[in-house]
Amino acid sequence: MDKTRAGIQSVEVGYALVDALARASGPLMPRDLAAAAAMNAAKAHRYLVSFQRPGQVSQDRASARYDLGRTI
Repeated sequence: MDKTRAGIQSVEVGYALVDALARASGPLMPRDLAAAAAMNAAKAHRYLVSFQRPGQVSQDRASARYDLGRTI
């Protein structure tokens, strides 16, 4: 990765959640996903809401677990 070029830090931070889901063996509980992405649960929740809107992640209502969405 080229650290000398300007980027959007929030995209890079949020990507940690998507990456954690991609590496997981299955859907994750919110607290486990936040821990895997090395961020607190409240911050992870805000990113996950934003990723759910366009379909990058999905949440099972019954189990509350997150997984990669239909657009990934």
